Amino acid sequence: MLNASSSKREESIALRKQGLSYNEISEKLKVPKSTLSNWLKNLPLSEVAKKRNIDKAKLAAAKNIVELNRARAEKYQVRVRLELSHHADNLPIVGESGLFWLGLGLFLAEGSKREKWSIRFVNSDPTVIRIMMKFFRQRCEVRNESFKFRIHLHPDSNPDESLKFWAKIASISEKQFYRPYFGVSKSSQGKRPVNRLPHGTLHVIIGDTKLVRKLKGWLIGLQKQFEIS
Repeated sequence: MLNASSSKREESIALRKQGLSYNEISEKLKVPKSTLSNWLKNLPLSEVAKKRNIDKAKLAAAKNIVELNRARAEKYQVRVRLELSHHADNLPIVGESGLFWLGLGLFLAEGSKREKWSIRFVNSDPTVIRIMMKFFRQRCEVRNESFKFRIHLHPDSNPDESLKFWAKIASISEKQFYRPYFGVSKSSQGKRPVNRLPHGTLHVIIGDTKLVRKLKGWLIGLQKQFEIS
């Protein structure tokens, strides 16, 4: 009959042939690695066991790489957030003059230039809408009652939620909104995810022919300043 030591030695040999490492065998049999080294030093690993250990080493290396990349990504994100916060905190305050040029620039980019009898500005970005509402009110002297709005929505959108959303953004009464339009533009079909614009696009409409001519005149003046002489 084998004694306890001999029995563990036989077990260690069997486990080693299966491809287990010294650490795994030591933990399983509660035998010091120094003893295992003495028992197993002349026992060659099978090709299957060698491959198993190589695969385990590759898996461990891959896991380490994944963890390293994750740690690097987290550090990068922290660094980016700090950098963004720094630039945000150091942005100069937009004064009256700045508001004028900012609003005129946004209208140049996003406003309708073909309207003859009314101003129409279209955008889906709440920040842009806030800027333009301030521009229209303060720099163009548009009264609240002169604004009208229409929301263009995806067929799956909730019109009541979108109405409340844009009324709050524009600081305006919900009564000044026309019935929303439901549809998908040809340019967006199949290209934009359904939930990309949950509150759709807001059309700001101001029926003021004098303001139409004023804005168009400002844009002509702006164009002249950037003409190549």
